Amino acid sequence: MQNLTVFFLYFLAFVLCLMMLKQGLSRSVDFFSVRNLYLFGFIVYQLLNPASALYSENFTFFQIASPAETGKTFLLYAYLFVGVFLLSYHKLKPSRWLARKFPAPQREISDSFFLGLAIALILFAVPLRFFGHSVPGLSIASTQTSIAMAAVACAIAGWVWGNRRLNLAVIAILCFIVGASFVISMTGAFGRRPLIGILLGLAWGAYYRRARYMKPAKLLVTLSPIFVFVVVAVSAFTAIRHNRDTATASIQDTTRKMASADINAGVLDVFGGQTCGSASLWAIEQWPDRFDYKPLFSLKFMAYWYVPRYIWPEKPAPLSKDIAR
Repeated sequence: MQNLTVFFLYFLAFVLCLMMLKQGLSRSVDFFSVRNLYLFGFIVYQLLNPASALYSENFTFFQIASPAETGKTFLLYAYLFVGVFLLSYHKLKPSRWLARKFPAPQREISDSFFLGLAIALILFAVPLRFFGHSVPGLSIASTQTSIAMAAVACAIAGWVWGNRRLNLAVIAILCFIVGASFVISMTGAFGRRPLIGILLGLAWGAYYRRARYMKPAKLLVTLSPIFVFVVVAVSAFTAIRHNRDTATASIQDTTRKMASADINAGVLDVFGGQTCGSASLWAIEQWPDRFDYKPLFSLKFMAYWYVPRYIWPEKPAPLSKDIAR
């Protein structure tokens, strides 16, 4: 029965990939959409990883008492969630309803203005990243805000470059913005999220300016090198971050190590799921017998995350810390 659960998890992953490909080619849903980015993460972390863990019965440091029964419960949750998620996304469309409530006037904005805005964001993000942490109460917020600004700057630069791919001035500004964003995202970083944000921002801008209007075959040819570049860059960083010295290393050292990193090992790690599936199986067995449910905790935590803890010492900790403990 456990092998049957593994089969249906892999089968759902295959069906979702086939659906995204078909809808992308028919232009009913953009290849590069928030929905597809989310489903890609769901496939890696909540389908492939638990399937692999159940098949090998290697749950790393999580103790799963009844893999067969828990796996069946997880499989039911996965199929139920995907059905509700896709139905909600395609039928309810709350984002489109909300967008119609705030109509924006049509206007033409020059690429020069966009490039100036991107440069301004970088010039503001750099000091915020490197000196904002010295301001009491702003250390975490300054880091997150500067990385977000860098990602937006890359998206704007990618948007301009999408229609001016051979313009040397635009290419030079693009290289400056992307280079500065890499410094902002990788300085003192151990996780991959800042780097992914920078790379996806750049690809997002280029896609929505030009690539999405290409014919399907040309679109796939155009997207492939961008996808490969993102995967290689993230895999290289992943391969070297296990030593945990990337948080204290200089940009030059990090870049040098990335250039000689084991890309194959990094790719396997990126698509391995980081034991998230095992954590989900463990959570199914632990709640609510050992731990109380906290309904809508993530939404509430998003609302008060920005309040500095020195102002609110009793601020609740995120669930990730509870699980780690």
